[in-house]
Amino acid sequence: MKWIYRAGLLAAWLALSLTAGGAASAASNGPNGGSRPLWSPDGKRIAFQSATPNSPVNVWALSTTGGAPRQLTRLGARPVGWSADSRSAYCQTMRDGRSAFYAVDAMTGRERAILSFLSKDVTEVAFSPDRKLVAYLQPRKDERDLWFARTSGADRRQLSEGLNVRSMDWSHDGKKIVFDAGGVVGETTYVVAISGKSKPKAVFKGIGSYPSWSPDGSRIAVVGMHALTIVSKDGGNTRRLHISQVDRHALDWSPNGVYLAYTSVEKDLIGISMVNVTSGKVIRVSSGWTSAGFPHWSPDGRFLVFEGAKKDDFGSNLYLLEIHRQRRVQLTTASASSWGGKWSGDGRSLFLISNATGGGAFQLCRSNPDGRSFRALMPIDPTRPLQLHWPRRSKRGVLVTGNEVRLLEPSGNSSLAVTTEHPTWADLSPTGDTLAYVKWQQHKPSLALRDISKKSETELLPSPEAGLAYSLVAWSPQGKEIAFVRNGQVCKVPVAGGSPSVLFNPGKADAGAVVLLPVWSPDGKWIAFARVRRDGGQRLEIRVVSSDGQRAAMIASAPFNTEGGIYADPLADSCAWSPDAKWFAYGQELEGRPALYLAPVGKSGIGRSRLRRRSAAYPAWLRDGAALAYTALGGGQETIRLVAPSGSKDRPLRLRPAKSPAGKKGSPRRK
Repeated sequence: MKWIYRAGLLAAWLALSLTAGGAASAASNGPNGGSRPLWSPDGKRIAFQSATPNSPVNVWALSTTGGAPRQLTRLGARPVGWSADSRSAYCQTMRDGRSAFYAVDAMTGRERAILSFLSKDVTEVAFSPDRKLVAYLQPRKDERDLWFARTSGADRRQLSEGLNVRSMDWSHDGKKIVFDAGGVVGETTYVVAISGKSKPKAVFKGIGSYPSWSPDGSRIAVVGMHALTIVSKDGGNTRRLHISQVDRHALDWSPNGVYLAYTSVEKDLIGISMVNVTSGKVIRVSSGWTSAGFPHWSPDGRFLVFEGAKKDDFGSNLYLLEIHRQRRVQLTTASASSWGGKWSGDGRSLFLISNATGGGAFQLCRSNPDGRSFRALMPIDPTRPLQLHWPRRSKRGVLVTGNEVRLLEPSGNSSLAVTTEHPTWADLSPTGDTLAYVKWQQHKPSLALRDISKKSETELLPSPEAGLAYSLVAWSPQGKEIAFVRNGQVCKVPVAGGSPSVLFNPGKADAGAVVLLPVWSPDGKWIAFARVRRDGGQRLEIRVVSSDGQRAAMIASAPFNTEGGIYADPLADSCAWSPDAKWFAYGQELEGRPALYLAPVGKSGIGRSRLRRRSAAYPAWLRDGAALAYTALGGGQETIRLVAPSGSKDRPLRLRPAKSPAGKKGSPRRK
């Protein structure tokens, strides 16, 4: 009867959440949707990951007995398991480019390092049912070998060699491991015992992945190309469950071994399904969604939790299916985000990226003259390099997305100006009539100038020698020089022609540092840039150098530990001068999150900085310099706000997606 009591508690909590605005509402300090759910062994908690476009993926815990979700990690992590006593979630994270594993207490958030014996490049692990052993994939050249050890690091042993293992699963008695290995052709599923010196035995030859043991250890399920396949533990009695398509994502057996839950694709509609492994009968849990995956049964088999996004969702959410009643409940809510505001040259329009305009898809958007709404201009792939700039005296702006350079008009329409072989960077002259960009030909970059009206082109700097790449170009305010980055150096070159000069040279000690986009001061006297150093620990530096190269200063330097966001890196666009050159704003990491700082600018340079806003990024000044627009990153979503340089309060830009006369959301335009 214990499961009935627990189910009642869970149902009551879910009903309260839906009516009172608990987990199903966009709480100010809650997660933004959720994905990859994992039940704790006692069935009382669910670990999952959540992120906003500009924040890293972090691990959260949801109690099935009530209460708000709790954030367990801050610097970027994903869940990989639970401790045997259900008190700690096991998390994998990347810090300073190194993989590490931690056990995080689900109640206090305290973490302790685990699996410290693993090398820094191990990211995939699987714990035995009793949590005393761990299997892991050790990279070796272009392959991954299967190893296992006790969680203390003792008794390490290699179980495969030269098979390029992709995924693995422990048998429920903890004595064997099933894994799949190989490329698109010649894939094979193997079983190997961890004791003795046994070699892997092939149990399924053919395209298959994500093998999963049945609870009694007698069968193995494999995701095939067109069907789920079940084989016995020794490879015999192969049985195909004829399902048209199965997504190549995680499978999960019900605890009684009767059902398999999986991601299904039927007539191009994605959903979660369960199949009775004896009768072959399929039960659709959800269908017709944008995405779905990672189903996971509760330990008592009464509930199924999974991730999914409906057509109108802003991102992936967690859903719970009560098996007995076939009742589905939404556990989390994904909120729309808007970020990275950049002003047009006349200061009347704000360009931003938002997923609030069309079923969660990201769009480049432009605010309307009414200042209360915005319209979608064109689809944006936020995983590709993105740059937007609109010179103050120009009637047009430039948008770089991947290897495309597009021109933005005041109407919001865009036109393709240049396509290059590789992702590029570009900038418009102050008057908007000449485009400077990194031109790629036969895998070699050069710095080119393109006359917009005449559509003629000249090569300002020819292709350099191997290993040198021109990138990150920026026009001076007077339009006479162009700053660029080459091999970690900040350089400039006259537009009229001539040899480039080096303004900042890092030297050999930290030549591996990455220099981000240089930004000229409005009077052309200074160039600011952000720089990520990796020698002696990763740090983000904010530096300025005079345009004649005679003076340089370090404005700020701090540890840089957080991973980038799932789509964007809020600290990659760090520096902004006020139009009157009296203020300098920049982003820096503070306590594991981006923060916004402000410093006065005088005749002798930049003065002492002060913290302006926590959890903030993307500074962009209004045309008159009276206020600074920035992106607030807190509260599970991104919003754009305004703050005066010397004021104490800020205000949100309450922009909403504009609607057409027919009452529909604005559709993207692209020429």
